[in-house]
Amino acid sequence: QHHTPLPCGFLPDLAPLARRQHSHRWSVGGSSGVPSQGTSPAMSSAQLATDAPSSSLVAAAPVVRRRCLQRLIDKVIVPDEDDRNVIFHAARQQGRDIFFRHLRIRSDGGLSKQGIVESLYSRSRVFSAALTLFFVVFNMYTVVMNWCTIWNMQTGENEMDDFVLLIDRSASNAGQNFKTMQLAVASAELAAMAGMMLYSLYVTMRYNFCISEADLKEYRIWHQLYNVCCEIFPRMSNFSAMKSLQFLNPQVLGTSLSLELTKVEEGRSYLRVVITFAISRLLLGALGFVAFSIKFAHLVVQLKAQLPSAEKTYQISIENQVALLFGFVNQAFGITQIAQVETSRLFLFIFGGEDSAMQAGELDRQEAYLACVAYTVCTSLSPDLPPFRRRLRRAVALLSFTHLDVQSLVLDEDESREVDARTLRSKQAPTGIVLAPPVEYRRSSTVTETASFASVSSAVEMAPTGAAAATAAA
Repeated sequence: QHHTPLPCGFLPDLAPLARRQHSHRWSVGGSSGVPSQGTSPAMSSAQLATDAPSSSLVAAAPVVRRRCLQRLIDKVIVPDEDDRNVIFHAARQQGRDIFFRHLRIRSDGGLSKQGIVESLYSRSRVFSAALTLFFVVFNMYTVVMNWCTIWNMQTGENEMDDFVLLIDRSASNAGQNFKTMQLAVASAELAAMAGMMLYSLYVTMRYNFCISEADLKEYRIWHQLYNVCCEIFPRMSNFSAMKSLQFLNPQVLGTSLSLELTKVEEGRSYLRVVITFAISRLLLGALGFVAFSIKFAHLVVQLKAQLPSAEKTYQISIENQVALLFGFVNQAFGITQIAQVETSRLFLFIFGGEDSAMQAGELDRQEAYLACVAYTVCTSLSPDLPPFRRRLRRAVALLSFTHLDVQSLVLDEDESREVDARTLRSKQAPTGIVLAPPVEYRRSSTVTETASFASVSSAVEMAPTGAAAATAAA
């Protein structure tokens, strides 16, 4: 007899179907089923599973879907159901360790991986670093031009009086007050950008020209390098006063509070930490809301001033409008730094431990690890190149360093132990696992039920058990 593969999964209760097939007799032995005399035709799946050894896998009928509209709905609600169903049943029967058995977290954080440092430099990373620097320059230009425009703006009966927010328009000095608010927001942005730029230049110049051998052995300089390249420069690419709105973002409040509570372990009062956190978040969030309203109103005033007129060509007006709108949208992207959120979440997973909460010691270990990353890049990447090219490569590696690199550093992956639907279907385990074919599409529930029972019953009938094979051989 030919052996028919059994679809992998959980065997449904075949009692109602078995009553319609009075000639069938069921038994399970070893790793497959065979017809046997004296067995009740109404045997349930639980009874079948009891007779089988614990190492055997009980097969299931294929997943059934409808056609046409219901088939499309299935693809939206449960996409890739075939492959995921195979993995689901394999996990239930082989053990849950199939999900992550191919992964291992390195205790050294991947800093001693063979060739890992050289992989931090590539052409794509050069493009990423250049793109970051471009947006830093563009955002600096946007901030400076906004400040100059507001400074040179004349108050009175002009465009600014036509669109003001958070101020009573009927007041006699509404235009002057609104200009003062705009100038305050623009000055704060300019001062913050200038401060970050000067600090970055200071750290870079100190590392390249003024650092001593003793300082190169300490944590401070490597922490500063990582902070400049991986945090300050990405922040400068779309920084604005609107960034204070992130302190009211409910998606990051929980993580920020857990980090703030690490100060309790350092001896601070729990109540004081919570009250300080709440007041500071409300204050900074309110400032961010005011900044957003002011900058939005300023954008409207500038766009009205750029409308085509007899003195200006239409082409120049379009270019100015695109520059203004793109600058505002770029700064709006910086309200919540997605890369920073993703990095914080990854660090919480790696360093936070089972309780999913950062402790003071875990936060210290995280920052020391990042300083070691900067140290490893700046001392091990391309040591044989000339000084200028070597420094350029190391700068590119740090400027393009993200949470994805942290994940590739920390994890070791053994692809030979990785499990997916293809490998499960292609490999037939020694216990007799035969995996399900793709989903079968049928038109009605009656046809589905009959066909499903027929396929399973014929497969079980045609698969001889070990006992039956031994008897036949004897």
